[in-house]
Amino acid sequence: MKNVLKVVFVIIGTIVGAGFATGQEIYLFFGKFGLKGRLLLVLSSLLFGVIIYKTLSIIDKNDIYNYQDFIKIIFKTKNQIAYNIINFIVTAFLGISFVIMCAGMGAYFYQEFQINSIIGSSIMSIVALAIFINKTKGMIKLNSIAIPFLIFVIGILIFVKTDNKGFVQNTYLIQGIYSTIIYVSYNSIVLIPVLISLRKYINRKEQRIAIALSCIIIILFLKLIIWNSIIGIPSNIKIEIPVLYIARMKSSFFALLYGIAIIFAMLTSAISAGAGFMSNISSNEKTQFVLISMLCLTAIFLSNIGFSKLLESLYPIFGVLRDITNVFYSFILKKIRFIDKLYKANKKGESHGLL
Repeated sequence: MKNVLKVVFVIIGTIVGAGFATGQEIYLFFGKFGLKGRLLLVLSSLLFGVIIYKTLSIIDKNDIYNYQDFIKIIFKTKNQIAYNIINFIVTAFLGISFVIMCAGMGAYFYQEFQINSIIGSSIMSIVALAIFINKTKGMIKLNSIAIPFLIFVIGILIFVKTDNKGFVQNTYLIQGIYSTIIYVSYNSIVLIPVLISLRKYINRKEQRIAIALSCIIIILFLKLIIWNSIIGIPSNIKIEIPVLYIARMKSSFFALLYGIAIIFAMLTSAISAGAGFMSNISSNEKTQFVLISMLCLTAIFLSNIGFSKLLESLYPIFGVLRDITNVFYSFILKKIRFIDKLYKANKKGESHGLL
């Protein structure tokens, strides 16, 4: 049970990153679907549970200790070029995620306390480096402190009531399902390398089941609380940190407390991304330390550019993917509308004209 709790806390710390804790992810991926968003939150939590259980089963069955072997098993490829491309994309994403979290910490310190962003990102990088030196044990200790605190603080949101049902109701549930799959997928990019690094703590099927079920329950609990708190924000208001907006409605002290929770969330997310980056980049400990030190220095240097500019410049691929998915969306929705019209016309005996 002790090992199960350790692993559960690390998994929750990986998923509950800055985007989750601020409410931004819930707001963007599930908010526009109104009351249907609750069903989508349940679906996303179940998908996380399935991914967690299946990943732990695969690494145990195939005796996997690194992400490279996992890729080879999953994609069943012996093509070294294909393998290198996949590994490069994932590793780059992990490194970028770490830099973004460090820059986000700098932006938070500047926004809330008017402290130079470099100081905030430097603190994050130094703490992260100290945890990396202790390897998996350091990550487990951090999450053992941070996650119970996060659960407690987010839990307080139950007592924050909002009246205005501001979210837009979307009539096409298929869009919500697609949005849910995208949300779970990009979170899993960071999650899977972390699960592999925790392999030594799990050696029985009962443990895997307990971990998956615990994660489903805790993640769903936290999601529903955040969703319920931010549903009162009118859809025409653009807010960077929705939950902090709600927290201030309760009290300035709770807003400060939630700010600390966001810092913890940024740190756990950065540590998870950095740990995945280290395990992917090399199996040699000295090489890992040198590279992660360089990544920390890079994060400090880039934080001076600005959080929003980093998102814009380091994540251009997401803009391209967004455009592609929008085209896909439009195509699917046109088909749905056409089938709907065809069905209604058929009931009236007018289908020949449409066909």
